[in-house]
Amino acid sequence: MGRLSSRRFSKTSQFGPLVDRESNNPAVLDEEHIHLRNGLAQLYSFLRFHQGVEISGSKEPDLLCGSHLQGEPMIRQMTKMAMFYESKGYRRAPVTKERLEEALQLRSGLHAMQKTDEFQRIFRGIDVLFDGLKATGQNRLHQFVRSLEALILPDTGKTRKQFIHRCQTFASPGAATEAILREAFDMRSDAEHLHSWERAVMSYPKTERDDVCWQRTRQMQFLACDAYTKILLHPDIGNYFRTEQTLENFWKLGDQGTRSIWGKPVDLAREVRHSMYDQFGRPISAD
Repeated sequence: MGRLSSRRFSKTSQFGPLVDRESNNPAVLDEEHIHLRNGLAQLYSFLRFHQGVEISGSKEPDLLCGSHLQGEPMIRQMTKMAMFYESKGYRRAPVTKERLEEALQLRSGLHAMQKTDEFQRIFRGIDVLFDGLKATGQNRLHQFVRSLEALILPDTGKTRKQFIHRCQTFASPGAATEAILREAFDMRSDAEHLHSWERAVMSYPKTERDDVCWQRTRQMQFLACDAYTKILLHPDIGNYFRTEQTLENFWKLGDQGTRSIWGKPVDLAREVRHSMYDQFGRPISAD
């Protein structure tokens, strides 16, 4: 009996995550290979829910599928993983055992949802969130805000108002959070209509506007990733997002009801503004 394996290497050929499975037909590139390949790609994608994961090299990581026959590995297929980017001002973070375990749990949560014909709005929102993590420039914030719109189920003509209000279930409510959400939504709207995202932050000095835009981008990335993490990991919360009807019922509970169900919100203030960066877009101190 051979073994099917799916491996990912970085551009520098450093060893990456490996998944494998016993097979009675290891010499054939079949559905088992596809299952392992797709599962590993999802795991890699969910790792990017945390900011700061860096992959060496400037190109997409390789994803290798193959077999072990009589102790000898054989590569049968090589494809490219999706290329993810970081928001300017990010800080590097290690891929720890805890983060890998959480990524596995997120994947399991998604698979559990996919066994039903419900959660369609969640699936669309996750796709948009992943699009944001793969995007550059102002398109990142645009997609992060859109992924949050999937969760708030706004009424026609009230998207901006309800985005600012309802996202304060996910983030600590208050005047500061309201101002952040208002600017982020206005930046999203400008990007939607192909305007410069700086139009929404003209009240800031010109030298600070780009820094503010990237701070808002990191804040929306943090908020969206945290919200979808909670929905995927906690079925008691995720059940409110099964259908548009259950989601509508959720928002009808009012602030006290939704915040009680949602639990601890995130603090957007943790994503501070930076003004100096290294060649990779990571912040550096003025010292």
